[in-house]
Amino acid sequence: IEGRRLFYLFAPSEAEHLHAGHSLQSSPIDIFSPNEKRYPLFKEAKAHCVILYLGQTLLIPSNWWWYSVPLEPSVSLSHSFWNMENKVYFADSLRQNFDFRSQGSRAFL
Repeated sequence: IEGRRLFYLFAPSEAEHLHAGHSLQSSPIDIFSPNEKRYPLFKEAKAHCVILYLGQTLLIPSNWWWYSVPLEPSVSLSHSFWNMENKVYFADSLRQNFDFRSQGSRAFL
């Protein structure tokens, strides 16, 4: 919502390089100071880096791994708004809130 934030995104195919277990939804690795002896595959991980600025939005696809750090004092909002239970309503919600012909949003009118 305010400030700048750096995101590191890892595709689902990178799970092995992140040393994630099958039932884990997080990785034990500190990406800024990885223990190369304990997590040797991490050096093969490919990250996508994105800086979010004031007013920008980042949609992270399901099953992608991510880590973020503020680059300056900031306020941000995170919400998982789409899942298997509500996916049938997702497209309808987009159609109701966005006018794709003019590429403008009606969500805040």
